[in-house]
Amino acid sequence: TLAFRQELARQAVLDAITPVARRELHRRVLAALRTRSSIDPARLAHHAEEADDPEAVIEFAVAAAEQAASAGAHRQAAAQYDRALRFAGEEPPQFRAELLKRKAHGCFVTGQTMEALEAVRSEISILRSVGDPLQIGDAISRESRSLWNLGRNRESFDVLQTAIDLLETQPPGKELAAAYSYRS
Repeated sequence: TLAFRQELARQAVLDAITPVARRELHRRVLAALRTRSSIDPARLAHHAEEADDPEAVIEFAVAAAEQAASAGAHRQAAAQYDRALRFAGEEPPQFRAELLKRKAHGCFVTGQTMEALEAVRSEISILRSVGDPLQIGDAISRESRSLWNLGRNRESFDVLQTAIDLLETQPPGKELAAAYSYRS
């Protein structure tokens, strides 16, 4: 166990360690913490990020985000999904799109509307490359909510109509119902 009485002391020690040595220390801390039970996944995600371990970052950041969201800490959840996304470049498109969807939700419910809009637009871009009309329509309808919250009502209506037009070509489901709900 290592603790510092003041943040300045901790930062001074970290600044004195070379980046290569710091990365190795974080790897060792991560390995040691993995052997313990009930360690905060956000702490593990931090050490995984500092150790530059993409698989561990994704594993623990997603776990930390889910834990935060279930506790109603959506801002922290969005930050953890963002952390996972920074390391998810090699992951399948559907996985990255799901992380963006969850990040957008966390941002939306905490009033980070521009961040939510950016996340959902990135999600839409990925989904268009995959070609799933149901998911694309659902994401577009969620985009319209962010636009509405930004006061861009005309654009929101037009985007939502695009989503409804697309979703109406699919079998009726919760995505279309949600789009109709947004329109009402």
